[in-house]
Amino acid sequence: MNEIAQSRLYFLTSIACVVWLIQSLYKSAQDGTITSLATWIFALCITVVAIYTGIQGWRFHKKAHSQNDRNEQEDEE
Repeated sequence: MNEIAQSRLYFLTSIACVVWLIQSLYKSAQDGTITSLATWIFALCITVVAIYTGIQGWRFHKKAHSQNDRNEQEDEE
């Protein structure tokens, strides 16, 4: 799998985690378990995964585009 595909997969995973976190916190607020320690530990874990996958997606995105720019410059020469 190339870097562009990996970056898209990481970004998609990050977005899915953020949506999951919002949905989970919304449901917890509705059923009154928002103050539960388990809810906050779960939210922290999902937040860490969302941030990690977002950062990795950004790194692969930058790496793929820098390689594409370098390849285009070599082709012009």
